[in-house]
Amino acid sequence: MNTNNANVNFTSDYKRNEQEEMLIAPPLDFSFKKATNVNELVNQQPQTIRTVKAPIRTSKDRFATSTIWLSNNLLTSMEGFENFCKTVLEDPTFLSWLDLSFNEINEIGDDITKFPNLKILYLHGNNISNINNVLKLRKLCNMRVLTLHGNPIETLPYYRGSALLWIIIIYLYKMSAECKQLPKPKLRNLLLGKMKIAFVGMAISGTLTTLCYKIFVGDARKKRYEEFYKKYDAEAKLKIMCDSGYMHSCGNNPIIYE
Repeated sequence: MNTNNANVNFTSDYKRNEQEEMLIAPPLDFSFKKATNVNELVNQQPQTIRTVKAPIRTSKDRFATSTIWLSNNLLTSMEGFENFCKTVLEDPTFLSWLDLSFNEINEIGDDITKFPNLKILYLHGNNISNINNVLKLRKLCNMRVLTLHGNPIETLPYYRGSALLWIIIIYLYKMSAECKQLPKPKLRNLLLGKMKIAFVGMAISGTLTTLCYKIFVGDARKKRYEEFYKKYDAEAKLKIMCDSGYMHSCGNNPIIYE
């Protein structure tokens, strides 16, 4: 029997850095607290029923995590959210998953744009009625999952079509100072009512056109779309297509009229 390996140490000296620890930490769960604004949650104890344990508290009495769950409360706005995160999180810049589902939020606050690493945002089951208000999320270039179903915007004409166009604009067009370069689209799932759009394996040509015609109707109308997208800037396209009825939601499939 070979005993040469009997005393070999298979342990590793590798130690996770601060960011890695935060990314794998349990969520900070403030769900089901009946809070009407985020400030009411600062001094409350987080839930551990779903997460088993709470994130580690640091020496500054803040939580080392990158995930916050605020679902199933009575929040009507996101006012004060940035200060809330600075109070409860060890490093708010690492925030990557935010669950605001099943509240009464009617407007997406500007505070949300202060978290550039946000990848998952749940907004379903709220009172958001103005799709133009959602446009401020264009600054979140790392977004991968966004949910909007269960909001009053579902009842708006052309909702699904305009939401699809909006999400394409965000990730493929030079629409804001924060996204000067055309980024590789990272969004993987967009939930719009009964329809789920999965952005997987899309080829990027450096323009808005390619992804648009692949999502909507295929390659047949490529030339028509190229002419349209070259003529107008991003926000003008959204307005024209929605207001004129050029884009329309037919069942679960958005179509564009000729």
